[in-house]
Order: sequence, then C-alpha cells, then structure tokens
Amino acid sequence: MKKILHIISVFSTVALLFAGCKKDKPAPQPEPDEPRPIAGFTVARTDSVDFLSYQFTSTSINYKDILWQFGDDSTSAEKAPKHRYAFDGLYHVTLTARNSQGYSAAREIILNVADPNFDRTKVGESYFATIGGTLTVSRDNGGGPNANEGSLKVVDGDPNTKFFQSGFSGDLVMKYELKTPAVAGAYTHDICK
Repeated sequence: MKKILHIISVFSTVALLFAGCKKDKPAPQPEPDEPRPIAGFTVARTDSVDFLSYQFTSTSINYKDILWQFGDDSTSAEKAPKHRYAFDGLYHVTLTARNSQGYSAAREIILNVADPNFDRTKVGESYFATIGGTLTVSRDNGGGPNANEGSLKVVDGDPNTKFFQSGFSGDLVMKYELKTPAVAGAYTHDICK
C-alpha cells in the first residue's frame, strides 16, 4: 500500500510540473480606438423658383455611415442627398455620423422652408374680418361649429385657436362665402403636422 501511495504522489507531482510549465497565451490586445466622428453639413436651395427643394451635403469626417433626418419623417443615407419638402414651415434637420466602433456625432439645424417671394406683411386686409361671410364645412367638430375646436375657429382671426375634426380621412370640404363679392390677392393657412 505504501508503494502505491508513493507511485500516486510521484505521478501527481509530475502532472503538476507539466501543468505548471504550460505557457500562458498572451492576452488579446485591445482594438485601438478609431478617431471619433465629427458631424457637419451644408444646405442650399437648389432652385430660385422651387423654394421647397434643397441640396444637403455632408462635411462630416471620421465616419463609416451617415443618416439624414429631414424633419418631415423622411431619411437618407446618401452623402449629398437632394430633398423636396411638401409644405413650407420649420423643419429640424439632423445628420448623424457613426464610425465602425459605434461612436456617433450629430448636427442639427432648424431649416425655415419659406417662399422668398411671398411677404405676409403685404397680403392686405382680411376679408373674414372686414367683409364677413358664412363658413360651411362638410363635417364639423363633435361639439359643433361653436365648440372649443369647432369650425368657426378657422375664421376667428386668432392664431392660437384651431379647428379639430377627428377621424379625418381627406374628405373634409370647407367653403367661405363672402357677404359681398371681392377679389382675394392671397390665401394663407396653417396646417397641423
């Protein structure tokens, strides 16, 4: 029995020596950080007549992918996309640049899309207020034309009120009949987006 224990202890010692002599694998070197992206861009109207069309050009550096968000629920991954807005208004345009390690940078501007040939201060008198008339709509607010958000808010002259008609499906027709005939020089409106 003593001999067996001696053989086992010698075998265990040899096994420990071999196990201890194994070379450790070198630790993996961390991947060096890429330069962080810097987002930037230029924007220009593409046509002096079509004020809704714009050329966007990225001036970003140190990026692999870019994403444009034009503020009207449309996007692009091109470096220099052209974009046409459906309506005038203020749009938050954002460009995000991302490198291959997941670092990103963004640049945002507020773009005022407006007709340069239309001067709201030179529209003239409001016939709603000076001549008066009757407004009719094909479907009104559930509370009627005099409700908080009824159809008469369209012609009340207050920019802080609104007409709300739920379940809108594109079939609403509005008609305003002036008390006396007049030639209108312009019509302006604001829409909810």
